[in-house]
Amino acid sequence: MENDWRTEGPLHEQPDEELVRKAQAGDRDAYNELFIRHRDQALGYARRLSNDPHMAEDIVQEALIKAFLHLGSLSHSGFIPWLQTIVRNQALMRLRRGGPFAKERPFSGLAITGDDRANVDFSNVDNVLDYVGKRLGAARSQEEEPQGILLRKEMWESVRGLVRVLSKRERSVFEAFFFGQLSPEEIARLFDLNSANVYKIISRSRQKVVQEHYEFNLRDSLRHKLEQVGRRKCELAKPSIEGSDYPHPDLTFMNAFSYCLPYCGLTMTKHELAGWSHYAFKISVWDKRIGPLSMHDWSTYKTNALLNLGFHSRIMDIYNFGVEATSNKGELAWKAVRMIRDSVDGGVPALVYDALRPEFALVYGYDDEKQRFLAADTRGHGDLPYSLIGHRRTNSIFIAAIDGRFDLSPCAGLVRLLRLIVRHAEGKEPIFYSQVNGMRAYDAWVEGLRSHTADPLGHASNVNILADARESAAFFLAELGRQWNGCSMDEENLKVRKKIAEAAHCYEEVSGLFGQLRDRFPLTGAAELDEAGRAFAIRLLNEAKQAEERGVAIIEALLAELSGGDCPQTVPAVVEPSPFFLF
Repeated sequence: MENDWRTEGPLHEQPDEELVRKAQAGDRDAYNELFIRHRDQALGYARRLSNDPHMAEDIVQEALIKAFLHLGSLSHSGFIPWLQTIVRNQALMRLRRGGPFAKERPFSGLAITGDDRANVDFSNVDNVLDYVGKRLGAARSQEEEPQGILLRKEMWESVRGLVRVLSKRERSVFEAFFFGQLSPEEIARLFDLNSANVYKIISRSRQKVVQEHYEFNLRDSLRHKLEQVGRRKCELAKPSIEGSDYPHPDLTFMNAFSYCLPYCGLTMTKHELAGWSHYAFKISVWDKRIGPLSMHDWSTYKTNALLNLGFHSRIMDIYNFGVEATSNKGELAWKAVRMIRDSVDGGVPALVYDALRPEFALVYGYDDEKQRFLAADTRGHGDLPYSLIGHRRTNSIFIAAIDGRFDLSPCAGLVRLLRLIVRHAEGKEPIFYSQVNGMRAYDAWVEGLRSHTADPLGHASNVNILADARESAAFFLAELGRQWNGCSMDEENLKVRKKIAEAAHCYEEVSGLFGQLRDRFPLTGAAELDEAGRAFAIRLLNEAKQAEERGVAIIEALLAELSGGDCPQTVPAVVEPSPFFLF
């Protein structure tokens, strides 16, 4: 038998009648596609009826909620007339002064017989939905298959869940407006509020219900996908990250990753990790204003950092995921869930930003039955519901997962790190267009101080970032110079150790200068820059630049020797950032 052409291809390519059929069968994605497809048409219709664009938005939003509640009445044909009828009814209710239920029967208009009249409180949405659900279930139980009864029961339970996200007052106003069909002015008199507050409550409640509707659809979609792949549960040993600290938000990834290393059979000091990841040698500032936080492509930086350490990785980076309405959000959320589950199944926690708070956390377990991850960060442990990925404070998704190790010799790893250091110092590492990096960053910083465009908080923030980074660079190089034994010949090892020790002395000088700057400009309580403070900062920044340039020259000479000599292994290429990021 040939496949029905209507079921092939993505939802946005399928005709209305097929989407209607799927929506009645419980496919929420099909239902959402119908309304995405026809929302503009419904909005235009509402505008013609109301002659008010703001009221039209409210009418369509109310119509969508009403349509969701009346999903069972959706016919297999004539979807647009069905939706227009709901829009028209909502518009007439808003425009008419009397008889708010003239064109559409509310829940309280359902026929009640026997003891039901005494048992059902039609001012309470839970009682209404319980009653309607039982009535529909009883009426259809003789004619529907068990699967149909279950789907209908799940739909009513989901509607109750949508309304439960509201506070007591929001819920009362929401019920009066959407189920009681009272006007905002009538609600204001009923609850002793002014009309402006009622409008705010209605708007806020609508947003909450819409968000809960999205989360319900996502949970339902994930449930079906989990059933297809098989539900599982896995929990690794709880990481000991709670109570740890990092001196600056830029270091939250490195801090979390240090607690991830033991799962890979490795341990590193803070300075080793900062050195091998290249963080200890970076400098970037906002041009002219020297803002408090620099921007960089997280995906590229963290991929390169993990390659330096001999790790393959997978990165998922989606900005504004929780804000933008895209048709593939469900698939992206499922991809994120799978990525974290796969990492945990592989024995290594996933690093997830904003899992519990706006910092990197280790996700070390999951439970498909409950649709929850187990996460830990510096301030504690907690659950992350699958449906809240990308919907915390930052509304973004960033996940880094270790995808295995590869054989990287000490010599090849050192060559790759030296290349990154020199490339960055020379300003050849691509960066966001309004920023400056490498040695030129020192010049931009000094110019910002001289021209009085430098932000005092940004100045103090960068001082503390660089003080921590260059302290790690000095410690890392000093220790590496003492221990290096990665070349095949002792003579070569001695040369490398000598060069690294010389570079370490330069970075010790840079670290000392930034230490003085940190004492003068602490991150907490940053004050306005006076003339004496500017002169002090300019002098020390110029000295730090000169010392670092000497260190970079030594590193560049060492790189030339290693690249042309005793380093036969292929060195992993440097990953370049996306051109979109640099726009």
